[in-house]
Amino acid sequence: MKSITMLCSLIFLVFFQINVSAQTSNTVQLSKGQVCDVKVGREINELLHDGERVTVEKYSGEDEAVLVFHVPISNCGIVKVYASGERLKIFQVETDNNKFSTSLGGRVGMTLEELKSLYPKVKLNYPQINSKNFSFGFYLPNEEGHFDFDANHIRVKCEQDYDTCKREFDNLRAVSFVTY
Repeated sequence: MKSITMLCSLIFLVFFQINVSAQTSNTVQLSKGQVCDVKVGREINELLHDGERVTVEKYSGEDEAVLVFHVPISNCGIVKVYASGERLKIFQVETDNNKFSTSLGGRVGMTLEELKSLYPKVKLNYPQINSKNFSFGFYLPNEEGHFDFDANHIRVKCEQDYDTCKREFDNLRAVSFVTY
C-alpha cells in the first residue's frame, strides 16, 4: 500500500513539474527589443519561411525606405516587424496581442490608468489637438518600449474642452506595444 501511495505521489509530482515547465516556457514577455522570438538587430530573412503568407508595406523613412512586415509567429500571432537597409535589419517590433506582458505586467488592452499604476514615474505627453493623428504613446523606463493609444474617437470632445478631455485619456486602452 505504501509503495502504491509513493508511486502515485511520484507520478503526480512528475506530471505537475511537466505542466509547470510547459506553462513557463509558453509565457512570453514583452521586453526591450523583443516580442516573442522576434528580436531587434536580426535580419528579416531569419524570420521568413518558404510558403509563409506575409504582408509588406513600404514607407519612406528619413534616410531610406522602411519595410513593415506583418509576420505570423507561432504562439504569438501577427507581429509587425520594421526593417530597413540593404540587409533589412529589424529596428522595431510591434504587437497588438494582449496575451503577453512586460516584466511588471503591462499588456495591450490595459487602460492608461492601469499602466500608470504599474509605472507611476512615467511622464506622459498627451497628443496635440492640431496633430494629424490624435494618438499618443506611454513610454516605459529604460527604453523598454511603449504602449500606443488611439484617441481619435474623443478628438471632438478634446477640441471643445481639452482639460476635461485629459480625464478621458485614463480610460483609453492600449492598442499595441512597440519596442526598438
